[in-house]
Amino acid sequence: MQNTDALPDYLPARMLNAFVYCPRLFYYEWVDGQFMHNTETTEGSLRHRRFDAAQDPFPIAAELPPDEQLHARSITLSSDAHRLIAKLDLVESDGLDVTPVDYKRGSPRSLPDGTLEAWEADRVQLAVQALVLRDNGYQCREGIIYYCSTKQRVRVHIDDNLVALTLSYLSQARTLAAQGQIPPPLVESPKCPRCSLVPICLPDETWSLRHAVQDPAKQSPQAH
Repeated sequence: MQNTDALPDYLPARMLNAFVYCPRLFYYEWVDGQFMHNTETTEGSLRHRRFDAAQDPFPIAAELPPDEQLHARSITLSSDAHRLIAKLDLVESDGLDVTPVDYKRGSPRSLPDGTLEAWEADRVQLAVQALVLRDNGYQCREGIIYYCSTKQRVRVHIDDNLVALTLSYLSQARTLAAQGQIPPPLVESPKCPRCSLVPICLPDETWSLRHAVQDPAKQSPQAH
C-alpha cells in the first residue's frame, strides 16, 4: 500500500481533471508522482509555458474598483474552504464578475443537435477555478474553455449542479488517494491510446493477466 502521508493538502485543479478522465491516471500522477510526456502533453506544456512567461498581477477583490476591467494571465489562487489550488490561464472581468478562460488542446464534444459541449473533466476543472475565485471574493457565474485544435470557445455555466458534481468528484478523489491502492484500468476505453501513461498503466495487459489468474483454464497451453 502506498504511503499517502506526504501528499500536499491542497489538490490542484488539473489533478481533479485527471481523476474525472481516469481514476487510475489520477492515482499514478498524484499519489505515485509518475508522469510521462507524449505529443499531446508536450504541446500543452509548451502552450502553458507561454502563459506562465506572461504572468500578470491579480488584485485583491476588496481593493478592486467596481468598474475595473481585468485581463490577467497565469494566475494561481487557492481555496482554504475546499483545499483546492488552481492555475488559471486567463481571467477576464467587468468589476467583481469574473470569467476564467481555460485553454485546452483538442476539440469540444459535438452533441447530436449540432451544439458544442465541453468535456466533463474540463467542466469540472473550470468549476474548480470558479470555486477558488469565489473564495477569493470574486463573483463567477460562467467560464470559457477554448479548444485550440478547432479554435472554438465553449461557455460553461457554473451552476449549483456543476458545483455539486465537482465537490462529489473531489471527495471521491481524496478518498481514493487516502486508500493508497491503485484502481483498475479502464476497460477498452478510447481514452487509453491518448494517455501518456499507457506504457506504465498497460490496461490491456493488466486485464489479460487478471483474467488469466482468475481463470487459469483460459491461459494458453505451454509447449511441451
